[in-house]
Amino acid sequence: MKRNICWIVLLLVLAGCSSPPPIPYEAPTLSFTLNLPDYADESVKNSELQDALVQRGLVLDRFGRIVPLDEGSCLYPIATRTALLKELEQYQSSSFGYTLVSLKKQGDDYFFFPNDSRSQTLESLTLSFDSVLFDLTSIDKGTLVRDWTTHFAYLDQTLLVTGEQHKLLKKKHLSFALRNILIVTGQRASTVGELSMQFVDAIDTTRFLVLTHGDVLRSCQALTQGTMISTPTEPYSRESIKSQVKLVSLLPADADFNQLKQQQSLLSTGRYLTYRGDIATLIDRCSAGQGQSNQALCHSKADDSSARKKKVIVFGGKHGA
Repeated sequence: MKRNICWIVLLLVLAGCSSPPPIPYEAPTLSFTLNLPDYADESVKNSELQDALVQRGLVLDRFGRIVPLDEGSCLYPIATRTALLKELEQYQSSSFGYTLVSLKKQGDDYFFFPNDSRSQTLESLTLSFDSVLFDLTSIDKGTLVRDWTTHFAYLDQTLLVTGEQHKLLKKKHLSFALRNILIVTGQRASTVGELSMQFVDAIDTTRFLVLTHGDVLRSCQALTQGTMISTPTEPYSRESIKSQVKLVSLLPADADFNQLKQQQSLLSTGRYLTYRGDIATLIDRCSAGQGQSNQALCHSKADDSSARKKKVIVFGGKHGA
């Protein structure tokens, strides 16, 4: 019996010696890429440019325009007026901010008269475009009141009216959702260079909606004095301005980012185009002689280029295979 036990022990020892070493512990990681907004260009050919823009708080949209990465960074909601059905269709699913179209009455119905297509009825618009804003300011206030219950009272879309129209609607005790009414005041127009904006009151908030006929990003820069764009991450050099990726990384926060070809030409002479439409002298915040704090900030942003793009989270551990 003892001899059998010895043989069993010996076999177990030999089996243990022939076993492979224990598998080392590996901490699992989960990495994910920053979710770009729906209106962002996600094409491979523009991926490097997109990465550089994201570091500045910007993004290239599907129409090739550079717009803010975060809609909330503009301080106010922004709506872009359009007279083209093609733009309205494109903006519905992939545009920064809101889209505004004007309605006019013809016969017994209301229409949008785009410049590039046949007229569209109010009913067809409400079925196809849930995020569009309707401008009713050109409609006679008496006509609007008479047609309100039939055409507008139960729409989910936001409606833009004048102060007089709104006053008469309230006087007649006509129903409307406060969140769906915006009032044009007419007194809060603002001009920055050739950039024109109009502020609009919203009933249920103290904020305004800004209407722009031009560049959304420039309007946003004007509203925030350019503070919504982060500091440059690339020092200026003759070589760096040849690359659009490096160009968007070195432009000052008050630059017009949608005129990159013109910026390349101007920067070759040490100047750049501002969002106001002015030509300014470039002060390279990342260069030597601009103070250690500026240089340190630029280097830290450049070294941490992936911080806004990717995060790594450790949940615990497992044994590797």
